[in-house]
Amino acid sequence: MKINEGNKEHLVIHIKGLQQTLSERNARIAELEKQLTKSATTARTKREIKKAYVEGWKACANRLREITLKTALDLSEIRKEAWQIYTEGENK
Repeated sequence: MKINEGNKEHLVIHIKGLQQTLSERNARIAELEKQLTKSATTARTKREIKKAYVEGWKACANRLREITLKTALDLSEIRKEAWQIYTEGENK
């Protein structure tokens, strides 16, 4: 894509908007983490929070693995179909 001045200005505005959104999100995350650390005074609460983080990461990793496997299987089916179409064309 060729970037002219109009496109460049549009992209700069878009990027600045994304930076603002990320800054706000990061500030909110920092605020929530601060609240968690204030409320997590007991060792039990800290263990529960750590356990929840670990379970969340595992769930996320498993979901990502499932999606990746499904995508790979779908792509292999598409490749098989494409190969069949190709060989049918060669045979004609």
